[in-house]
Amino acid sequence: MKASTKKKLAVFAVILFFLAVAALYAYLYLIPNITGALTPTAIVSYGRMQITDEEDCLVVRSEEAVYAEEDGTIHYYSEENERTRKASKILDLYPEGGSAKSYTAPYTAFISYYIDGLESEYTPDTIGQLDPETALKVNTNPSNTKRETAKKGEALYKLISNNVWYTVLFVEKDKSDLYKLNQNVTLYFGDDDVKGYVSEVYNRRDYDLIVIKINYYYENFARLRSAHIKLLTQDYDGLIVPNSAVAYQEVPSDGDAPPSEKPGVYVLGINGDYTFRTVDIITSTENETLIKTDGNVKIYDEILRNANQ
Repeated sequence: MKASTKKKLAVFAVILFFLAVAALYAYLYLIPNITGALTPTAIVSYGRMQITDEEDCLVVRSEEAVYAEEDGTIHYYSEENERTRKASKILDLYPEGGSAKSYTAPYTAFISYYIDGLESEYTPDTIGQLDPETALKVNTNPSNTKRETAKKGEALYKLISNNVWYTVLFVEKDKSDLYKLNQNVTLYFGDDDVKGYVSEVYNRRDYDLIVIKINYYYENFARLRSAHIKLLTQDYDGLIVPNSAVAYQEVPSDGDAPPSEKPGVYVLGINGDYTFRTVDIITSTENETLIKTDGNVKIYDEILRNANQ
């Protein structure tokens, strides 16, 4: 066999190999997706739908900083985040050549040595007055001020009256429906999560100020002032259907009331006909709708995929 013929056969074999690989890829990946999209029906499934958001937040606590009355050397008795009872000694300050000055807790409180000087500015009483132009510029967190010596007028520690604290969000208007008064919310600070609820909603012209109250001890709550967090705002169980399967149709109302337009899906019967059945919508995402399980549609029902075509 001539060398040129062998070369042509080798090239032909390589081409056939790549064509076979391409055909296998199409069979395994492309064709199922295409046929799924073209299938006229969909199967109702049970599932969970979670709605999340990401925001920059400001952390507010009931706290006050305590300052050194004179220069001196410090001896500590309370640890960071320690809950100290009223009248318990927090530290002694030893001035040079003088008697020790004892600092005690005026009330039962958590002790923290992380201070940023904003303790009296950002308080639960001033939350409603905050605006994003100034609040979100606070992009640093308190520093640890625990040390061996102090100068007169320097912050020594802060008292946090309880483990109730707040996160303040400035939410764009198009996301305001995610936060309803008294709604439970889970907040994720990195890998840590805490639970709270929406305690206040202030409607502004360009944004909504959302206050989430947290009555939950979190190890780092005393040292946070600002953070970028993820929030789980809605967590529902129900039946999942494609958005395209939901249609609106007038159905009879109770009593003498006129017919009203309600959402529903077309369920395939054993005789091959479709019947419109109303549904109660819980929430929706870009592609799917979650409906209640106690309605006219059941799990594994076969429904018309594109009800509006």
